[in-house]
Amino acid sequence: MRRLLVRGLAVVAVLVVVLVVWILAGRQISMLLDRVKTVFLKSLPATPLNYDGTESAGTLLIGDQPMRTEGIDYKPYPMRITWDSQQRPVLSVAGKSFVMATEPGDETTFAVERSLISWPTPFDFNFMTGVSASWRRHLYYVLRWKKPSGATLKMVWRYEQYFYSPAWTSGFMTREGSTGLIDVQVSD
Repeated sequence: MRRLLVRGLAVVAVLVVVLVVWILAGRQISMLLDRVKTVFLKSLPATPLNYDGTESAGTLLIGDQPMRTEGIDYKPYPMRITWDSQQRPVLSVAGKSFVMATEPGDETTFAVERSLISWPTPFDFNFMTGVSASWRRHLYYVLRWKKPSGATLKMVWRYEQYFYSPAWTSGFMTREGSTGLIDVQVSD
């Protein structure tokens, strides 16, 4: 009987530790798992694609979705967008360039994905309304573009999505150091 009681207490202690870790480090654990696997939610229109901004900062209009080119620190992502002689936008990052103009044979997708796990937010409090989100998760907006030549572009934005009972919000909440344009890859 005593042995059973000790095992029961050990199980309860482990569950309490797991719960505390999930509450305190849920966001970080979620981002770590997101590097391995996310859950596809839906496809969005990838065209038309327009850019409004300067060489270092602006907004890409992908379909009807405006996507800022700011990184997680609210500063411009380390890339450039210039225009070629035909007035087509050209994205340059890490010494590689990609013409961002739709041409015959191009394959473009724009998808929304979410974190594999959500995390609870029991200690958040909204002083304005008194109502706070009970859960959060990350949403990822992923643009993939492949040219017939084999050149590819991949851009990934991360935002937070809040859960207010009974539903999740639209998913464009920002958090300094965590959300914004997080990855741009160009390959030949």
